[in-house]
Amino acid sequence: MSATSAFKALLLVNPALSGYPGEIRSQLSGKCWDLPGMKTENGNKLWQWNCAGTDNQRWTWDDSTFTLRLTAFPDKCVDVDANDFTNGVQPQIWDCAGTPQQMVGFDDSFGSIYFAATGSDASKCVDLAGGCLDDGCPLAVWDCNDSANQQYWYTPDAVPTPPPPPMPDSAVSYIKSRETGKCLDIPNGNVQSGQTLWFWDCSGLDAQKWQFKNGNIVSAADNNMCVELPDNDGTNGKIVQLSTCSGESQQFWSYADDNYSIYMSQSFITTHATKCFQMQDSSGIDGTPLEIWNCLPYGNQQFYMESASSLMVM
Repeated sequence: MSATSAFKALLLVNPALSGYPGEIRSQLSGKCWDLPGMKTENGNKLWQWNCAGTDNQRWTWDDSTFTLRLTAFPDKCVDVDANDFTNGVQPQIWDCAGTPQQMVGFDDSFGSIYFAATGSDASKCVDLAGGCLDDGCPLAVWDCNDSANQQYWYTPDAVPTPPPPPMPDSAVSYIKSRETGKCLDIPNGNVQSGQTLWFWDCSGLDAQKWQFKNGNIVSAADNNMCVELPDNDGTNGKIVQLSTCSGESQQFWSYADDNYSIYMSQSFITTHATKCFQMQDSSGIDGTPLEIWNCLPYGNQQFYMESASSLMVM
């Protein structure tokens, strides 16, 4: 069986994803596939970096050629140098040439991204070398093993749908990460305007108690303080903060219980309707900041409210 026919026999990228740009994010680290310095010279090796929504982290599947292309430069493909699939070899960027070492598939049931040239069993996958969580950790070819360091999310850009109205007033609650169990927290209980927010072990303190009220997220430590997107700036990675409740649009939020997301519910609706709360990474480390990001179905954007009267503070 030829490499091409073998590849066609495998589970390829979901056709719904083909032709849409998007980011590829590690399920282990929460970081994104990245082309260092946006240097498109042949041979530049791929690594992971904190997701920034920049062109060097935007990728497009082409199911007509079974390639994964840099969106901003669609003549550049993910490639394995000299068709060498030895464990540890680092994938690179190269001129798209239709060669076997550029044929890549995505099994979205496992989250694995694999190479067709390794045979009909797709035995080689893209691996986060050593399970490293840091910026700059290299991507690597490795035997497919279904481990967490070989699992990725890929979500293409899509036309946003209008959001529902702001959530009705709720009871005082903890806002907890579904992924880590950490609580949204005011650092050191410092309740003042401009204070950024982070996630910390749940303690039951007032600095971790919140209420959805009149479309705002109000601190139970001081009901004059609201969660705010500074300057109404929806740039990916903007850190969310506390500010005096003002009724302004950058303080309006809502909660979608079907996907556990907290998102901008008013203001500049065409640009902010798809902006969500996000933990900066999925490490689960105390002190991980709360930031704004494009709404995506990732674990670090999934939260739930637990009543502050609950005894289950973990």
